[in-house]
Amino acid sequence: MNSSAEDNQTRQTLSVASELRLAARRNRKLEADADFFREGLLSWNDCCYLTTLNRSTLSDMVDMEKFPAPFKITPRRAVFVKKEVLHWIDMRSNEPRK
Repeated sequence: MNSSAEDNQTRQTLSVASELRLAARRNRKLEADADFFREGLLSWNDCCYLTTLNRSTLSDMVDMEKFPAPFKITPRRAVFVKKEVLHWIDMRSNEPRK
């Protein structure tokens, strides 16, 4: 093989290796995210992610007592109880669909 063909093959091999490392890193991040959601409390962002609802919708639903209310863990930080949110999701998924 000539030098340029070897260089191209080396670049392709490095590219594949880089892609594999990146995929492994993404997989570890997904696993870390899954571990995080096994904890007992959820932030507003976590709750929005799990329910696929935006913060203003959740806030309105909390105000109407149609969604579990968060509680303050510090003066500026409110969290949801994960079990309550998952229960709400289960109840919604069991409702009849139109």
